[in-house]
Amino acid sequence: TTGLSKFTDSVFMVATLDVNSGLLNINYISNLKDEIELINNISTKNLITFSGNSFDLAFIEEKLKFYKMSFAPENNFDLHEYLKNFNFILNLNSLKQKEIEKYLGLVRPKYISGFKIANSIKQYLISQDSDKLSEVIQHAKDSLIYLEKSLTIVEQIEDNINFKIQDYDFRIETLEFKNNFLTILGQTSFKKDLEINSFYHSIKVSKNNFKLTIEVKDGKYSDDELVFYVLNKNDELTNLSKILSPPQIHLLYYKTPLWENILSLAKYYLNSLLAI
Repeated sequence: TTGLSKFTDSVFMVATLDVNSGLLNINYISNLKDEIELINNISTKNLITFSGNSFDLAFIEEKLKFYKMSFAPENNFDLHEYLKNFNFILNLNSLKQKEIEKYLGLVRPKYISGFKIANSIKQYLISQDSDKLSEVIQHAKDSLIYLEKSLTIVEQIEDNINFKIQDYDFRIETLEFKNNFLTILGQTSFKKDLEINSFYHSIKVSKNNFKLTIEVKDGKYSDDELVFYVLNKNDELTNLSKILSPPQIHLLYYKTPLWENILSLAKYYLNSLLAI
């Protein structure tokens, strides 16, 4: 696009990469009066985007509305939204595409900012400078290629949040520390509705959704940072994090959620509760 405003800026280029065939398709216009022809053939189904729901598709929706055309998004996947939901595993300070690529060890030959690309688009529209067009095309190619490469992070997360307990499938979808309780929500293949309350923890299963609630203690680490933990009196749990703690303390939170320790605790309690 020529800028960030879906009301005053325009769609200049549409680029797609078919993840099955590897076919890269790029369409652009040399005059903004042709914008309607460019967006008329845009598919809004089965798309993988990065921040597409908040920017790309929202931008297209407004343009189609302006031209009195229909907008019917279907079966799309926004990687940025997905990562926001599971940042309790990644614990990244920023979920920008550039930072995700860095986290995965991906390095583009040359990274060009979106601000610079918007300027290159405007300069091309004025001068028809082929160098400016090439710069925009290369940016579009790189964005798509590295978006596809970044999808490996989904596999990493899915491997973490899906597991089996006593032949039942479990999938953790959210977790929250509040009022000295850790609440974990997710889905399960366990078909019966049940509610079990035990000392310091409970589980409720309803319509294949589960809620695991664990009472936690709070304290201060050596650097005065707040921590949440449970007691590990009988050495049932192992500290899988890189944060040092006494063996009788199972840390769950220090600056950020300690995912490995949370997961091992969830598995331990789910196994014990379902065995009752």
